[in-house]
Amino acid sequence: FTMAESAIASLVGAHVELELLDGTRVSGLVYAVDPDTGHAIVCTPLEPQRTSADGVSVRPRVVFAHAIRRCTAAREPSWPACADLELVSHAAEPENAESGGPADANDAGERLRRLCALLERHRVPFDVYDHASAPAAAETTMPIVELFHALRIEPPYTARTCACENELVLFRVRTLLEQLD
Repeated sequence: FTMAESAIASLVGAHVELELLDGTRVSGLVYAVDPDTGHAIVCTPLEPQRTSADGVSVRPRVVFAHAIRRCTAAREPSWPACADLELVSHAAEPENAESGGPADANDAGERLRRLCALLERHRVPFDVYDHASAPAAAETTMPIVELFHALRIEPPYTARTCACENELVLFRVRTLLEQLD
């Protein structure tokens, strides 16, 4: 059938096969659909060697609503339902789990200094709390940086240690933190 934007929204959690306007075919599970645009996140399985013991590792892929020509339900999905998926975010995960952050307190201290300079240069308001005075602080001896009274950056001050409920703020600050690397 030809896709209407509301039709793809009804398929969240279903395995589908999409045919795009350019002839490309995408098979996977509809993980989420943007209610405003109708764009879908379709999870496609990674190679078998990347499958974890807990479930199937997948790569999320954005499919724009206007690019979908046809959508059909997959007859026999070869991997589990939505609850069993282990999403893989290649942008946020380093290639080597051991890398991606300072090795010791001196490195973290230097990174904190560079982070503060970067935030000042971009005129981003921030506060630095020591671990004892920070609201709901984690067990750490290094200071915690708070931006806009909403986003927290904990040691070792990388994009992975940012926490914020506002996804737009989180994305923009993570993008800014990439300048430190």
